[in-house]
Amino acid sequence: MCDELQAMIVGTNHTQFLPAERFYLMENYHQKYYLRNSPELIAEFERLTLQAQDFIDSTAAARINGFVAGYSSQAMLLSEIDKYGLSERGRERLFALA
Repeated sequence: MCDELQAMIVGTNHTQFLPAERFYLMENYHQKYYLRNSPELIAEFERLTLQAQDFIDSTAAARINGFVAGYSSQAMLLSEIDKYGLSERGRERLFALA
C-alpha cells in the first residue's frame, strides 16, 4: 500500500518534525476515556483512593485504559495483571473487556 501511495505522489514530499512549543493537558474528564466508561474498573481506582492527578499520571490506569480500548492482547494482559492491584472482581471485569 505504501508503494502505491508513493507512486501517486508527484514531486518530492518533505515532512518537518519540529519541537512543540506548548503542551496542553486535556481536561480531567477526557483522561483515560475508555477506562472511565467502565464503572467497575473506575471503582477499583477509587478503592485505591487515587486523587485526580494521581489517576491522570498512573501508568496502571494508562495500561488498563489501553487494554479496555483493545490495544493489546490477552497474553500481554496475563503477563501484567498482577501489577495493577485489582480485586478479583476487577480482574474479571478487565478480562471481560479486554
